[in-house]
Amino acid sequence: MITVFEKIDKTGLKERFVREIQRKIFSGELLPGEQLPPERELAAQMGLSRSLVNVGILDLESKGFVRIEPRHGTFVLDYRKHPTPQTLAALMNYDPTKLDYPLFQSLMDTRRLVERECVRLSVARDRPDEYDGMRAALDNMRASDRDTAVDALFEFHYLLTQSSGNVVFPMIFKGFEPALRRLMVLHLQQQPLHEDYFLLHERLLSALEAQDAGSAEDLIMRILNTGISVLERPYKQA
Repeated sequence: MITVFEKIDKTGLKERFVREIQRKIFSGELLPGEQLPPERELAAQMGLSRSLVNVGILDLESKGFVRIEPRHGTFVLDYRKHPTPQTLAALMNYDPTKLDYPLFQSLMDTRRLVERECVRLSVARDRPDEYDGMRAALDNMRASDRDTAVDALFEFHYLLTQSSGNVVFPMIFKGFEPALRRLMVLHLQQQPLHEDYFLLHERLLSALEAQDAGSAEDLIMRILNTGISVLERPYKQA
C-alpha cells in the first residue's frame, strides 16, 4: 500500500507535520514497522523544508511514534509497546473520531474503568454536599443549545471523578477533555440526548446520594455503554 502525504499549510509547520504523521499512525494508515519515505521525499510531498521534516521526525521519535535507524531510515514504532509520557499527551489531544477501532475501544475501556471506580469511591466517602454541582450540571444538560449541553455533560462526569476523593482520576479525565468533548459533540450529532438518557443521570445521582453502590455502578455503566454504542456506529458501518 502506498501512503500519500499531502502538502500542508505553512502556519505552525512543525506541529502540523507532527500531527499529520500522528494522525496516520493513530488511524492505522501507517502501521508498526512500516518505513517512512526519506526526509527529502517527505519534504517534497508535503511542501516543507527538509530541515523542518528532520526536526519533526526527531519530535516524533521523542514521543514514541517512530524509530530512527542511522543509514537505514525511519520506521513506525508500535507506540502501544514503547510509549513515552509524550505519547499519552498526544493521544489526549488527538481527535478521537479518527482513531482506529482498537484504539477507540481502549479509550472507552479506560473511561469505563475510571468512572466506575470513581462511583465506588464516591459512595464510600459519603459527601452529599459534593453532588450539588452535579445537580446543576444535570439541569443544564437539557439545554437545546448543543454547546451548553456538551459543557453540562462534561461537567457532570468531571465532578463525578472529583467526588471520588482520588487526586489522579480527575487529572486523567481533565487531560482527555479535548477528546471527550469531541466525542460528546459527535454523540449529539448522531443522536440527540433523549429523556431516558437524562433519567439515567438523575437516577445515578440519586443512587450516589443514597449511598447505593450497586445501583450507582450499574447506572454509570449503562450511561457509558449507551453513549459508546452511538459512537461505535461509524466503525460498524464502515
